[in-house]
Amino acid sequence: MKIYSDFTAVEKNLADSGRRFVEELECRASHIYEAAHVAKFHLDMAKIPRAYSDMIKLDDTRAALVTALPKKIFPIQSPFDDGPAKAALTVSDRCVYSRALTEGENVTARKIRDMLFTPAERGLNSKIALIGNAGSNRAFELFAAKLRGVGAIHTETFESACSAVSERQADYAVIPLYSLSDGRLDGLYRIVEKYGLCIIMSCRVPSSDGNVTTYALLGREVRDIDFCGASKLEIKVTLGSASEMTEIMCAASFFGAEVERVEPMPSLYGRDNTFGFVLLVDGAELAPLVLYLSLFCSQYIPLGLYADVTEE
Repeated sequence: MKIYSDFTAVEKNLADSGRRFVEELECRASHIYEAAHVAKFHLDMAKIPRAYSDMIKLDDTRAALVTALPKKIFPIQSPFDDGPAKAALTVSDRCVYSRALTEGENVTARKIRDMLFTPAERGLNSKIALIGNAGSNRAFELFAAKLRGVGAIHTETFESACSAVSERQADYAVIPLYSLSDGRLDGLYRIVEKYGLCIIMSCRVPSSDGNVTTYALLGREVRDIDFCGASKLEIKVTLGSASEMTEIMCAASFFGAEVERVEPMPSLYGRDNTFGFVLLVDGAELAPLVLYLSLFCSQYIPLGLYADVTEE
């Protein structure tokens, strides 16, 4: 039939177009790699540190790397200049650039964790602050199974548990941060940020009413506690608009990560469009993903790079 032959022709044309598109993307990626090599060369010439840790921590290094990435994507007066195609290609360019900059960098998940947070030596006879209820007690048991020589300090409130860590009366605190029934527990997250704590491990504790609560083990420093590869990266990001969430999700997918949760945070944090992301990063390209966030998310704060120790 003629209709069938018409669709066959269209299908062939689209397949040919797709093949050419992939070839052009591969060519573009090679040019982005060239831009990364040029950027590193100019960092050296300007005597700006360019080790991986400098890329994610030093303002001068990050600014120089962002400036070096070519910004003109389409020819002048292109119909795609301000549309979704430009946004998608921008994210793709930035992801390829981040991957190119980290090429040859031997950085493990443990090393990245220690760069993002304050590392500390293993402490013996560690103390964990928690309030005495069934959920916290079960979370303590799961966390204690991964630690050595830990003891419990019972407090009256979750804030007093965090305060005990801040004042070095305890090494860790056990705090619930998420539940299926209530979602993100923003009041408790604010307490965690108030005392400058980071997430070291997490676990999920079911209750008799069918609810499941995620508890976190929190500390001032990231201690060497048999960290066997990251499973989750948790961040807070303030964006220019809510639509920019798509860019982070696309970047996460590009590097093999998966978005477990993304939730808006109250405007009392200082600005609208602040979101909390939990990314599943087992098997992901963690080094370029963290670099992407550091370079292109100007108001990004890492909250934890940690493993979930829930017993299934």
